[in-house]
Amino acid sequence: MKSTEGPFAAEMATGSDPAFYGNALRFPTKESAVAYADDLFCRWTAVKTWRVVEYVHAGWATVKVVVATRME
Repeated sequence: MKSTEGPFAAEMATGSDPAFYGNALRFPTKESAVAYADDLFCRWTAVKTWRVVEYVHAGWATVKVVVATRME
């Protein structure tokens, strides 16, 4: 896979749902996405864990690669 160094996105898992959900926000650096995710984690009451994913372009497909996580 060829990394393009971003963009990065934050995703949250809440309650008993094991799935991660995100929004349309994209960040140019891993550090800025981690800061955003950590800020949401501190403000939202139902977040159990978060992760930051990098969108990597691999030929004809774009895949998400987990690059950082935080547990409750």
